[in-house]
Amino acid sequence: MIRVSPEQLVDELQRKLTDNRIYVNVVLRNGRVEVSTGKVPTDVTGMSVDDAYKLIEQKMDMAAAQKK
Repeated sequence: MIRVSPEQLVDELQRKLTDNRIYVNVVLRNGRVEVSTGKVPTDVTGMSVDDAYKLIEQKMDMAAAQKK
């Protein structure tokens, strides 16, 4: 697991999500990295890019399943 700075996590995670056609906002707010995944943002601060991506992907899959 490669840890990156919060700024780098925002950039790399947004790029990876967009490359995989997952369109959500990734923001740095008060030193925390947050991803807009529904009503409550998901905090991925301190995670690796891959771990954060997997978490967001799971949340998006669960949200899609609930809509069915």
